[in-house]
Amino acid sequence: MSDEKLETYSIVFTGIGGQGLISSIRILGDALLAKNFHAISSETHGLGQRGGKVNTYIRFGTKRIAPLPLRGTVDMIFATEKSAILDVLNYAKPDKSTKILISTYEKRIVDKIYPDQEYIEDALKRSSEDKHIHYIEANKIAQDTIHNTRTENTIMIGYMLRFIPLDKEDIEKILRKYFSRKVLDANLKALEIGISLSLEQI
Repeated sequence: MSDEKLETYSIVFTGIGGQGLISSIRILGDALLAKNFHAISSETHGLGQRGGKVNTYIRFGTKRIAPLPLRGTVDMIFATEKSAILDVLNYAKPDKSTKILISTYEKRIVDKIYPDQEYIEDALKRSSEDKHIHYIEANKIAQDTIHNTRTENTIMIGYMLRFIPLDKEDIEKILRKYFSRKVLDANLKALEIGISLSLEQI
């Protein structure tokens, strides 16, 4: 993405408490600030409740911006748990141009009905064009390939890079600041996997 004319770009992150969404926001925010963008993040749901729904936001651009996006205006929705996407689809643009990155991970709770795949797919298709909807097996890949499910968000960050004005080196610099060697190596691998997955979809 060219950043020459980028005034504002808004992303909604949604998932389950304990999935590391705040860390993901910080990594992206630091990378954007290092590229001289104005960047601001915020959250609206109880982050302390592990296992509960969490919504966070990041907005950035070449001018100062308010922390919270308006409904119907966001450029991307980033969901680390499949059903969580249903709570934030009202942020998608009416012209169905919002890019949706959705993990296939499901967090099922005893005694609660989990929405079926057809219901979720119908909701997504009402909110965005098929070409903008990206299912990512981030949790499965993190578990089976990297053997560390905590890297799933880094896989998704790698996937999203072709849609935002950051590249692999920008994220790598921040990962090196945040993580010790063992954890760093796993996250660098996750970043590469996410980038490769995204390029395969072009």
